[in-house]
Amino acid sequence: MENKCPYCNNLLTAFEHNNYCSQTNQVGERDSGNAFFIRSNKLNSGKHTSRFTLRAVLNGYQYHKVGNADCVLKQDNYLIVNKGQTYYSEIDSQENTEAIIVAFGDNEINDVLDNTIKSGDLLIDNILKDYSDELSIFETAYDNDPGINAALTQMKKAILNKADGAMAYQELTYDLLEKIVRNHFSTLAEVDKIKSIKKSTKVELYKRISLARDFMSANLASKLSIDEVSEVAALSPYHFFRTFKEFYQLTPLEFLTRERLKYASYLLKTTDLPVSSIASDVGFESHSSFTRLFRRNYQTSPTALRAS
Repeated sequence: MENKCPYCNNLLTAFEHNNYCSQTNQVGERDSGNAFFIRSNKLNSGKHTSRFTLRAVLNGYQYHKVGNADCVLKQDNYLIVNKGQTYYSEIDSQENTEAIIVAFGDNEINDVLDNTIKSGDLLIDNILKDYSDELSIFETAYDNDPGINAALTQMKKAILNKADGAMAYQELTYDLLEKIVRNHFSTLAEVDKIKSIKKSTKVELYKRISLARDFMSANLASKLSIDEVSEVAALSPYHFFRTFKEFYQLTPLEFLTRERLKYASYLLKTTDLPVSSIASDVGFESHSSFTRLFRRNYQTSPTALRAS
């Protein structure tokens, strides 16, 4: 009988093997791949050690603590967690959240990375040559795209149906890995635009501001300041503000306001919480300012959006 923790035991899986649970350390192989799906409104994973994984939600919100970093998954992003990293995840909502995890084996990763690089597709603008020492995938939330969304939806169907066989699963796995690698190098191309002389400094600055961005997304209800968020990035307040604005084309406050309004919109659609409570829950001290900003961004009021 398989010995897994309650969290791992409740995951629906593509294959009944390779279900490695780091808490029990007895099932499957950590170096092999698999995919997992869960639908829940209450989830607490406990602390685990990860394989190299892509983690995403198909709807709803899911909190992650990866190492010492906070991150929230929603439909417009996905998270990369590297092999050997510790993580904890939680879902707490009125509506079910659908989450998917794709764990990749070392051979799959090396094969896709090696062949994608050798194809020459990533040599554009000398990004690969300039960042040859930065081939490890950044452990952060990446912006999602239609291709990854489509692949994850197909992966969900493959897990639930278990009817397409190993070949279909492997094709989806390679498709996702290729997209992960390409997104990583697209990110490096954007990182290269940061105003700094050294390539290594640009990469380090990106890692720090992405850590701060993920922190803000995971702490929407908190009364955050530039000083507090810049501490997460280990940068001076002005250096953080300038670099964040340069890279994301948004100030930290503009980013935070956008994410707060997104989450408020989700809560309006999926809960029966009063509008005033939602405003407070997403970090707005004033109900009137929340309504004004909501109307400016969505061309409708919070009450009208809920009624529709």
